[in-house]
Order: sequence, then structure tokens, then C-alpha cells
Amino acid sequence: MARELIVSIDAMGGDDGPGVVVAALARAVQRHPLAKFLLHGDEAKLRPLLAKRPKLLDKVTIRHAPDRVSMEERPSIALRRGRNSSMWRAIESVKNKEAEAVLSAGNTGALMAMGMFHLGVLAGISRPAIATSTAVLATEQPERTGKAARIRDALRMTSSSPAPRSHATVKATKRSSTSGRWL
Repeated sequence: MARELIVSIDAMGGDDGPGVVVAALARAVQRHPLAKFLLHGDEAKLRPLLAKRPKLLDKVTIRHAPDRVSMEERPSIALRRGRNSSMWRAIESVKNKEAEAVLSAGNTGALMAMGMFHLGVLAGISRPAIATSTAVLATEQPERTGKAARIRDALRMTSSSPAPRSHATVKATKRSSTSGRWL
């Protein structure tokens, strides 16, 4: 049985700001009707954007965060001064078990630093990995249960393009022409 997934989102991250994030959420809600979102950012900017998309109102909870991490900010500075930022609060909600995954289009270095500070890393892992779109063939779709599958779904939630063509995806691309399609 499918369970609700709660995703924490840094709405102020990225070059294009919260408008793009809210537009992506509208698409994500159509594709994943059981998902709910904690949207962290400037409430005065987020409320009007959500008001234009009434289907999101019961799926999104706004959490006000007065500050944002700029794309140019050094990770060490963001870590020291970013406690009121949308990125900090989005990660903090995963730490506090209010959400199962966090998404940000913002400053990658700051996201990694804050993530390691709040969440730590797995034993034996010294550096965190950065997730991009993950490609799955329709014929090889795994059973979608468990926390790992739910987080994988969250990472794919707002992406519509296939993963970059690394060695692993080249093999999948060759097979997809005969046995399936990109999801």
C-alpha cells in the first residue's frame, strides 16, 4: 500500500527563485498525488505564487524563513550565518523527522555543508554524493516500497529529463530502445 511522502523544499534556492519551484511542485503533485511538501522561504513571496495554483494549497505547507543562501556564498559562510535561511530550515526538517527528503536548487556547496552538519554521513563515507536525475526503464521498474524507494521517487519528482549520459546510463540507453522507455 502506498504511503504519503513528505518532501522538504528550499523554495528560495537557485537562480530563478521561488516561481520555478512552485511551477515544478504543480507538476509533481499531478505525478505524485500522495506527496506533500514543506516549502521553506519568504512567506510574502510564496503565498501569491501558491494562490495562483489552488490545487497545491492542500499539498503544501509554507514554513517562513527570512533569509536565503546566495549562489555565490562560500559554504563555510553559509554554514556559520545561514541558520535562518530556507536551505537550513529545509534540511533541519529532515533532521527533525518532519520530512523524508530535502530538495534544493540552490548553492550546492552550502547544501552539502549544511547537510553534513545536520544529518551527518553514513559510516565509511567521507564525502556525500550529489544526486541527479535517475533513469529507470519502464520494463525494469523496481517495486516502490521502503524508504530508499520513496527518497528515489522524491529525487525524480521534479525532473523530466533523463540522467546525464555516464557509463552506466549509456548501457541503459542502448537497452531502452528495444525494451522500454525513460520514465
